[in-house]
Amino acid sequence: MTGVSAPPLLYHFGHQFNKEAVRRILTRLFLVEALERVGTYSALGVKGLRAVLISLASFPLMFAGLYAGNRAFFRMPEAWFSRVAGAVIIAAAVKLLA
Repeated sequence: MTGVSAPPLLYHFGHQFNKEAVRRILTRLFLVEALERVGTYSALGVKGLRAVLISLASFPLMFAGLYAGNRAFFRMPEAWFSRVAGAVIIAAAVKLLA
């Protein structure tokens, strides 16, 4: 429910599996987590029509990010993937602390 699941999961699974397996695990976990969060927020009335419209408007940017991310993922060697994932974890932690 906090939306901070990526860093611990990347750290945990990144040491055990290759990048393709980590990606498969994380996408499924994030899908379930997102559906659960949307359902809970909707049931509690936290999300309104304005939030839904903003979400719908952001779909083109989401697909552009997915396209760029897929290109980088398939072109990036395993060692660089670990470094980039570590940098993302550090950046997320710094942002949360700031």
